[in-house]
Amino acid sequence: MAIKTANKRAYLRGEGEERAKYGLSLVVVNSRQGGCPDCAKYIGRVFIDDVYSNGKKSDGDYPLLSTAIAEGLFHPRCKDSTSTYYPELDDLDGPLSDDEFAELDRQRGLEVQQQHAEKQAERFDRRAKYSLDEDNKRIAQKRADEWHDKADMLGEKVKRAEDVNRITAENVAKSGENESSKRNIIKSTVVNKQALQSSTYRKTIDKLGEDEKISRTIYQQICEMLKHRSGSVYEDLSFIDSSTGKYKTRTDFNVEQKCFPSKKMMSMMRDAKPNTIIGVHNHPKSSAPSVADIDTALQKHYKYGVVACHNGDIYKYTVTGKFSKVTVDSLLDTVNDLIYNRHKIANYNELLDRALNQLKENNIELEVFLWE
Repeated sequence: MAIKTANKRAYLRGEGEERAKYGLSLVVVNSRQGGCPDCAKYIGRVFIDDVYSNGKKSDGDYPLLSTAIAEGLFHPRCKDSTSTYYPELDDLDGPLSDDEFAELDRQRGLEVQQQHAEKQAERFDRRAKYSLDEDNKRIAQKRADEWHDKADMLGEKVKRAEDVNRITAENVAKSGENESSKRNIIKSTVVNKQALQSSTYRKTIDKLGEDEKISRTIYQQICEMLKHRSGSVYEDLSFIDSSTGKYKTRTDFNVEQKCFPSKKMMSMMRDAKPNTIIGVHNHPKSSAPSVADIDTALQKHYKYGVVACHNGDIYKYTVTGKFSKVTVDSLLDTVNDLIYNRHKIANYNELLDRALNQLKENNIELEVFLWE
């Protein structure tokens, strides 16, 4: 442990002194698709290196590396490290997501079990070698073999977890390119281009209540995600900051009818003012927002969410407070049933208004813009 720790600190000091020669002091904690779970919260974050590179607080609007080290970064046997950060060149992924934290924790658990198994194997190897009684030797050797087998099995699990993380990271960039060639066109989810290209559709976006700049951005993002996902069952997700006009979009998530924000999107949300982010995503099956969409809007403090349906329908949903998932889920099913069968129901408008009012009573304001 002492050798590993000393070696890491020598490496950091050497890198820092070389960096200081060029007047550089900004560093970023590297992501290794399997970083130390105790330091995972620092991965992807930029610091001013005031420990090894003579950095000063005036070098930028970033926290000091000494603060992170005092909180536990680069603890004994830590596997993480830093590299020089160039603001004009680097495009960071940002901090890890909750799922990635969970995966690192699972991987660490496997490593701890493997280390324990290896120590037990060594312990019984010594007993088998130095015991004087032959029965004790035989029993100890049997136990040693069992622990060796267990250590090998856990080692394979650790290796597989590391390989999966590495391969996943390598394939993310390719997933968007491969998606179109791998999937078949699903006719029921082909986008209504007539609706998308019409002035009526563009004017519907204006009804969301934003200024011209933000409305244009929402419309552009909707057009891009609908064209990208036309004929598929996959979703794209865009975060638009209504106070700045900046946006981030994820287009590489290939799980049917689901999409989670990327690390860059989560970083953007953390930096944004409260209740300024508009969440926009597509629904291939042209349904109303799900209860999961509603819950995400609540948890992530959306200003509001927008669902752009492949048939041209648009839904705007605003969450004003906590709600019963069971009740809201039932009401959303009612809305979907009414809209799907609207041409067959005589008092459709009355029933839809009743369902929307009930949603409002449950802190969900849902606006429906149907493409006729």
